[in-house]
Amino acid sequence: MVDLVLSDIIQQLNHKGNIRSQVDRQSITDSPFVYYSTLNQLSLDSISVIIGSIDSQDLRNEMLGLSALLQVKEEAGKTRGALNGAFAGKQSSLDTYANINNYLSTESLAIRQANSVLSSHFVDLLASVTRSNTWKQVSDIQLTYLSQKDNLSSLNGPNASDWFSIATQRIGLIKGITDNISQVLNTKANENMAQAKFNRLIYIAIAVLLILPIAMISFFTSRSIGQRMTSFSQRINEISATKNLTLTLEDNNENEFDHIAKNINSLIESISLPLRTAHTVASQTQHELSQLSELLKKAKLSSQRTFTHCDTIATAMTEMAQTSSEIAGVTNSAHETTTEAANNATKCQSHTINTTKIVNDLHHSIVNTHEHVEHLEQQT
Repeated sequence: MVDLVLSDIIQQLNHKGNIRSQVDRQSITDSPFVYYSTLNQLSLDSISVIIGSIDSQDLRNEMLGLSALLQVKEEAGKTRGALNGAFAGKQSSLDTYANINNYLSTESLAIRQANSVLSSHFVDLLASVTRSNTWKQVSDIQLTYLSQKDNLSSLNGPNASDWFSIATQRIGLIKGITDNISQVLNTKANENMAQAKFNRLIYIAIAVLLILPIAMISFFTSRSIGQRMTSFSQRINEISATKNLTLTLEDNNENEFDHIAKNINSLIESISLPLRTAHTVASQTQHELSQLSELLKKAKLSSQRTFTHCDTIATAMTEMAQTSSEIAGVTNSAHETTTEAANNATKCQSHTINTTKIVNDLHHSIVNTHEHVEHLEQQT
């Protein structure tokens, strides 16, 4: 922004040599009065723009005072030129009179503004200048001109050269104050710049001292969080891969991650509890099925043994039937033998002893068979 407003002033200053050359050659094509008025107005506008960007209240007030005094100097220059022409021709017009009156009014307001914003030192300096003989002489000449509104065609006043000289001296007094203020402002501006640089270094140091620990804390915190999250992820992947719900997350009860770990462990416990219960029930069922299988094996073995006993009984019954058949045959044979013996008693007497012996043997066989049958019945 400053470069923008200064560029117009620099562009105007580039024509200064041409204006001076025209004055020196007394071949004026561009009015020096208009040129310097334009240049001064651009300077005043630029100062107003720059003042708006000043933060220091004291420095802003001094700049406002400087701008007001430059306005006084500008109006004094306009008045000097206008009265110089009037006094040189010993006459003036109503337009010139109105312009000079306006210049003086603007000058008076600018002096009032300068007294209201400048520091006491410069106010006193301005007051001493306005009380000087040169200032009073210029003011008297200006008032004399203003008092001749009805006699502008035949003015009374000093020679143009005398007026121009004393007006220039008065402008020099104003310039002395503005130069003094500019020097003080430059000094303050440099001090403020140095202080601003020092403050900036302090702010940078404070920022480094504050941000560096915060950055380190943030780094280590982020690293700790990353490690903890990695640990969580690895343990959860291990639980997922092994299906082992007895594994838990590390819980030191120190921070929010431990609180999260505790909640996850509670969730794992809630999931594993019914699974452990189901596993216990399955184990008991398997044990009971194993016992049932053993009982079935024993029952099968008992059935096999019973079948074997039944088969033995059947065999015994078959043998007993065979023995009974033999007994029946022997009985029939004995009956026949007895009949034959009766019929052939005489013939068989010799064989009686043998027959008796056979009968006795048969009797013993029957007894043995009967005992064997009883024994089989007891086994059955």
